[in-house]
Amino acid sequence: MIFPEYGQIGKKKIKICTLLHGQSQDASFWVRRTNIEQIAGEENMAVIMPEAARSFFVQMPNERNFQKFLREELPEFLDNTFPFLSKNPEDHMIASSEKSCAGRMKDIVSEGCSYYGRGSCLPRDFTDADLRFLMSGTEIHEDG
Repeated sequence: MIFPEYGQIGKKKIKICTLLHGQSQDASFWVRRTNIEQIAGEENMAVIMPEAARSFFVQMPNERNFQKFLREELPEFLDNTFPFLSKNPEDHMIASSEKSCAGRMKDIVSEGCSYYGRGSCLPRDFTDADLRFLMSGTEIHEDG
């Protein structure tokens, strides 16, 4: 998790960006590949980067149900643990770095999960500028 600088917390509720990694990556991908800490500070956003190994964020046999985690467990944990985070779904976004996760992400947003106000998929060759644009509140579509 990444939070804005301490001085920014408390001035207004912090928005939330949940970033899903691709199958060939792990949660550290976002920190290693981007300037996510700087962008999160500029956008006054908390960034959540869950680790899901090679699960495509779906339920694996005899393992964790990642969709339930993203729809129910993570939102409950964030709401109960960090009172400075916004509870408004319009301030919550979920995004992916690979199309393979984009379908799962859209399922999470569209199948009755009211926690995330929007979901988006970054282009395969995305840059920090794309990530900054996405986090500023504008959706990006790979084909446009």
